[in-house]
Amino acid sequence: MNTITLSAATANLPSLIASTISKRKETIIETKQGSVVLIEQRNWNTMMETLLLLKDKKALKALLD
Repeated sequence: MNTITLSAATANLPSLIASTISKRKETIIETKQGSVVLIEQRNWNTMMETLLLLKDKKALKALLD
């Protein structure tokens, strides 16, 4: 996982987005107020689906059986 400052992210946003998509690796963008994570959408969708399955007791039971 790559970590950069907000000013570096702003200056290089198009290439940062392209790199995040092609490498499917997250990038932490640090600011004075805190940090955020830039993540490729397929990875995000996969994580959200996993969280939904883990919250659904029937789905979780089916996965474990």
